[in-house]
Amino acid sequence: MIFKKSFNLLYSQRFFVSVAVSVGLLSGCANSGIGLPGQANSPLDQANASFNQTVAEGALGGAALGALAGGLLGGSPKAAILGALAGGVLGGGTGVAVANNNQNQANTETSLQQQIAAAQRQTDEANQAAQYDDAQAAAAQQTADQLDAAYRAGSITADAYRAKMATYQQDHDQTQTLIAHLQASERRLRAQARAGGPDSGALYREANAQAATQRRLQQSYDQLSATLATVPQG
Repeated sequence: MIFKKSFNLLYSQRFFVSVAVSVGLLSGCANSGIGLPGQANSPLDQANASFNQTVAEGALGGAALGALAGGLLGGSPKAAILGALAGGVLGGGTGVAVANNNQNQANTETSLQQQIAAAQRQTDEANQAAQYDDAQAAAAQQTADQLDAAYRAGSITADAYRAKMATYQQDHDQTQTLIAHLQASERRLRAQARAGGPDSGALYREANAQAATQRRLQQSYDQLSATLATVPQG
């Protein structure tokens, strides 16, 4: 009996350590910035992080529940780890739905006001990113002109040219990601506005503001695309 109690205590400790480790691993992935190229803490990085935050939170919540269910049903620390991974995938999907406000929640007055406030914050961050992007697009053109002259004179190699332009390529990629986030958010806001209600006017206004920010970002993106197209590839 004493041996059985000791074994159960040991297993319980191993189980909860497995849960903590599994969720901790996913937490590290969620906070590592994987998949978000560009300068750390730039306005582009911050704006994209705002959209991605709820996806990461959904994944972590799913991982915790998955680890608990896996351990209880599977009866082993290994099952807890597998449960955490499965829960993280499912939770991440839930986070995407929440991030896009997938209309699974009721369109109550409070809910809509919270969504409008969140959209306004994201629009403000995206506008700051657009201002940063305008400056980066101009700087990229100036840098490319200088590098092109040096490359034609034979004083730098194509590899060195590309290395000097790498930061602008990262900004270009982040801008594309941010535009996609704004497009999804704008579609959601317009769909909710069409449903009617006292907040429909505010929803339309925010959707229009996000559309205007998209156009500004698209101009910088196109300018960066044209500049980067002149970089020698080999």
